[in-house]
Amino acid sequence: MDRVSAHLDVVAAALARAEALAAGDAVRLTELLHADYRWMSHRSDRFDRAGYVEANTGGRTIWRRQDLGERSVAWS
Repeated sequence: MDRVSAHLDVVAAALARAEALAAGDAVRLTELLHADYRWMSHRSDRFDRAGYVEANTGGRTIWRRQDLGERSVAWS
């Protein structure tokens, strides 16, 4: 896969995640996240995939939208 295609795939995945968050779609969000997904919040709360999905779709946090702004993909 070339870098342009990879870049488009990464951006598409990020946009799909943002849409799932805004829709409160737990099933779609779970599908998009790796089984070993881990997240640390700005308050240092730690989540595995199930915990992250619950925290973001179970009514505790309500997403209206997520604006990704200018997007770039870094290559190493």
